[in-house]
Amino acid sequence: MTNPQCERQPGVAAQMRAPASIGSAGVPVPPQSQFSAPRLPVFSPGAVLRMLWQHARRSLTPQELWWLAEGVPEFSSMYSGELAAVLESLACMVAADGEESRSGCFQNSKDLPDLLFVQANQMNVLSGLLYVAGDATTMLREGAAAH
Repeated sequence: MTNPQCERQPGVAAQMRAPASIGSAGVPVPPQSQFSAPRLPVFSPGAVLRMLWQHARRSLTPQELWWLAEGVPEFSSMYSGELAAVLESLACMVAADGEESRSGCFQNSKDLPDLLFVQANQMNVLSGLLYVAGDATTMLREGAAAH
């Protein structure tokens, strides 16, 4: 018996409609060349975290910096372990499927990319969070050294 969640059209995640962006909402957006700011990086969850961090970092209290410096590594360790367990389970499931009978969802080139893109974005979020935690730790050390 197959999992009902596996009975889906390939690439459904890629076909889902995103909320309206500023451009699709009828708001006039000037071309990138008209912005005076430095060129922005390729959009990714980690890039968003890094950009927001650069704007917020100087306004945080030592307590908030400590919260980030301590909490993010602990969360990232737990989350990456959970992610590894999920990927290992999926790999075992796919490897255990025989050539004649396939029971897993991720058996062909149309199913696997959705999973891999999600996993890549999750790793990108962890990378951005760890960048923030490292910078917060540095700021705390510099603040402690100044006193």
